[in-house]
Amino acid sequence: MYAAVDLTKKMISNNCHFRPSSNEVLSHCVFWNEGKQLNFFLDVSDRLEKEPVSSRVLQCIESRAKLVIGSDWKNKITDDLRTDLKRFRSYNGGCVRELLRALRQTRNTTTVSYLFN
Repeated sequence: MYAAVDLTKKMISNNCHFRPSSNEVLSHCVFWNEGKQLNFFLDVSDRLEKEPVSSRVLQCIESRAKLVIGSDWKNKITDDLRTDLKRFRSYNGGCVRELLRALRQTRNTTTVSYLFN
């Protein structure tokens, strides 16, 4: 949602230097298919896994956790997936990094449509 709003604002900017080209618009994440979105999140997860807790990147991402995932992302996934995830480890439902870990954990055992209600 926020990506679409951001793209729209750029497209209607009064300043032509801030408006994206048609190729930039078409390659924007708003138009990515599920596979490309999943690969992006998995790549981000791999990168964040190597970051120390004190990392500015990780702190910036986690500072917006409530905006991105609400109070607990585990309440937004299916009961079957929640049970399945418990077999591997416990996850902090208020943490973006943990959501990305869970996504990475399930990538080989589920499909994207199985993840959320």
